[in-house]
Amino acid sequence: MTAQVMVFFMAGFDTISTTLSFCCYELALNPVIQEKLHQEIVNTQCRNNNKLNYDIIKHMTYLDMVISESLRKWPPALLVGRCCTQAHKIPPLRDNEVEVHLNAVLISVFGIHRDDQIYPDPDCFDPERFTEVNKKSRCPYSYLPFGLGPRNCIAARFALMEMKTMLVQLLINFEIVTTDKTQIPLKIGKTHMSLSSEK
Repeated sequence: MTAQVMVFFMAGFDTISTTLSFCCYELALNPVIQEKLHQEIVNTQCRNNNKLNYDIIKHMTYLDMVISESLRKWPPALLVGRCCTQAHKIPPLRDNEVEVHLNAVLISVFGIHRDDQIYPDPDCFDPERFTEVNKKSRCPYSYLPFGLGPRNCIAARFALMEMKTMLVQLLINFEIVTTDKTQIPLKIGKTHMSLSSEK
């Protein structure tokens, strides 16, 4: 039970704080995107008598696009592991190779999200990748920040709402800017198991 509680805590706390940190970094580097998001928040708040609740926030499209792009570029879960339900063999292609038997696989979420065949110019932070039209034009298995299928993240909707709520509250009151300590370009740290910046 203690192990399960630790997993829930780490999965629910670390991933959200990591995603929001990277999102704020991208907003600081992209003031035009930040201003567009700020305007959506302010306009939504004005239309709803200065009230923002679950039903209102979940319909903020640009906010959803910004969070989705943050999760694409900086997925907190770098790998997704799966066990094969059927035996699978990969035949050798060359004479010096042997047949490979698969029982389990690790899927590189980071690798898929940075594939320039799926996401052109993958290092660019571009929330427009997540318009309804653009989402429908891509294979659904090319975006997996929460995994997919029956073993996807049990708290995906909660995590998204938590991130959106935090970002709304932050951007209503503050502008996120770079300082002389901001590392540009950001370098990934090599000392943590999860995705983190070098500094």
